[in-house]
Amino acid sequence: MPCTLRPAHESDASGLAALAAATFPDACPSFMPRSAIDAFIDENLSVDAFRIYLTGPTWQVRVAERHDDHAIVAYTLVDLSPTASDTVLAATSGQGAAYLSKMYASREVRGTGVAKALCRDTLTALADQGQRFVWLGTHKDNARANAFYARMGFEVIGERRFVVSGVEAEDWVRLARLHTPR
Repeated sequence: MPCTLRPAHESDASGLAALAAATFPDACPSFMPRSAIDAFIDENLSVDAFRIYLTGPTWQVRVAERHDDHAIVAYTLVDLSPTASDTVLAATSGQGAAYLSKMYASREVRGTGVAKALCRDTLTALADQGQRFVWLGTHKDNARANAFYARMGFEVIGERRFVVSGVEAEDWVRLARLHTPR
């Protein structure tokens, strides 16, 4: 599927919120109540939340959009100044890391290479900005995502509890070293 990879713009907030609402539930464990998932989406992945991410100085959002209709089919959301956990600080010798908070692709593009291209694009952009590491959390039972991130160079460095509207889930903490530009 021909797609353009680019930084997101404030005008993308509605499209991003719609994609997030459609894809975030796919990453949640089966025991997660739909009410908790919906509350998390309303609080963290709404149009207003994306406007904050798109205009805030510590956030970076990148998208893959189809050539034919410019629909956003995948996105990444990175916090450039997160509070790093002890696990991340230990693995980066105290340097910390950017946090890949969200990376989701619509069902129609899964398995087509779009997510791989967007992930590489995001990691390259972070390296170009001087970031040396990036970390993320993925639910332990999300086999597809865990396999994808392993292929993309993210290594398991620990565990964390991720809370979705009061419901705890167990995640793997994964870290990737970014290649500095030459």
